[in-house]
Amino acid sequence: MVTSKDFLNQLAKKLGGEEYEASDYAIAKVLGVPRATVSRWRTGAGAIGEDNAIAIAEILGEDPKFVLACVLAERSTSKKAKQVLRQIADGLRHTAAMVIVGIAGILGVSHSPTAQASSVNAQESILC
Repeated sequence: MVTSKDFLNQLAKKLGGEEYEASDYAIAKVLGVPRATVSRWRTGAGAIGEDNAIAIAEILGEDPKFVLACVLAERSTSKKAKQVLRQIADGLRHTAAMVIVGIAGILGVSHSPTAQASSVNAQESILC
């Protein structure tokens, strides 16, 4: 399952660039929250709220529904709700991977089954 910590690590890499990862302070500044809030999210002492999950998704170029489903699944106290939210996130990620493969095929980017499988595996590697 993709966790809040995973999304924060991805965000740190995206904001920091190739040379370094951005600090919790830099992430907090971009999201408009205190640094201590980001630190609580990272340690699991706090949960990312819906609006921040959507903001993170937009920055990362992820489907907001996927990120939101992952965050809600992570913080849910209901075992059944957690399972349903994970299924929703898995379905969203699978659909996104299929669209990417389809677009690549239409554009002629790669007709190689190996390249297409690689694309699908890369997309599915961060399932909730």
